[in-house]
This record gives sequence, structure tokens and C-alpha cells, in this order.
Amino acid sequence: HYAHAMVRHMHRYGLERRDYAHIAKVTRDWATLNPRAAMHSKEKHPFGGPITVDQVESSRLIAWPLTILHCCMVTDHGGAVLVCSPRVAASARTRPVWVAGAGESMDHGNMLEMPDFTATSAARSANAAYTMAGMGPADMEMAMIYDSFTITAAITAEMLGLARPGEGHLLWKEGHAAPGGRFPINTNGGGLSFTHSGMY
Repeated sequence: HYAHAMVRHMHRYGLERRDYAHIAKVTRDWATLNPRAAMHSKEKHPFGGPITVDQVESSRLIAWPLTILHCCMVTDHGGAVLVCSPRVAASARTRPVWVAGAGESMDHGNMLEMPDFTATSAARSANAAYTMAGMGPADMEMAMIYDSFTITAAITAEMLGLARPGEGHLLWKEGHAAPGGRFPINTNGGGLSFTHSGMY
């Protein structure tokens, strides 16, 4: 189904598969900095370690235009966020992260029911979270975006207002989301190279 989304996004905005390959490459760059990432190194996994855009493009085809390196790993590990009151947080050993805003939205149960393959309800949930927090996309310093596929990350960045429609991939392609960039994204290696631990 995500292959359809990528084809539609490419068609609508005049992009090529290679534009999205930068997302996989940069996400792997982050994984090489995280010893816990599944794809941290060749020692940890035979296919681990740094990758190039050319390697993403020439990797095994799964469903055109998606090659295997455009797809998240099939690992289904777990992840959790513990939410508690400020009183309980004060007794924790680690410093808490305060939740300033939250939002939730859903417009389809199955991807084939999406009204538009190039847009998701993340625009509505982001707006709710930004409104609650009294902030906006320009106030964000980094992001952890669900990256089940490279196209998922690109479209979600657009829906969150971090990039204009059709320009989400540029955060990675122009190096903004990379280590040392102005807007780090998926600093653990994401679902593409850390582990697929559910929604980020």
C-alpha cells in the first residue's frame, strides 16, 4: 500500500524515488551513532553500518518503487512512555520530559481508505498538539517521526508543518535532519535502522 502512496506523492510533486532514499541513508547515519540500533554496525548485523543513497536505490525491490532499504525492519519490538503526575515525576531517578501538548486524529482504518495518499490526519493531531502547547512547527527543535517507510517520514514531516507539501524529503536530502543538521529527526535510527518499535 505504501508503494501506492510513494507513486502518488512522486507524481503530484515531480519527485523521484532517489529523493526519498536520502531518508534511509540519514536515518542509518543516526543508527551508526547508537550502539543499541539493530543496524549500528556490520559487527551487530551483517547488513548494518553506513549506507549510501546508491545502495538504497540498488537494494532488492519489494514493491515498486520501494526497495528493501526504503522499508522499516520487521522486528516488532516494544517501546513505552511512562506518563505520570508532576508529584510522581519529582521522585523519579531520571529527569522528566514535560508534555506541553498532545493530539490524536484518525481518518481511515486501512490505508486503502485514505482520502488522499499524500496527506494524513497527522495535520489535525499536530494542530491540536501545537494549540495545546501554545507552540508551532517553528518552535520545534527535533522530531521522532514514524518511519515505516521512507515515504511515511516525508509525508508526516509535511503534515506536521515541518516542511511544505512535496518538500518533506528535503529535510533529509539537504542534511537538515542528519547528525550535525539544524533539525535532527529519528536520532535513534528510527524504524528503518534502530528497530520497528511501533509508533514513534
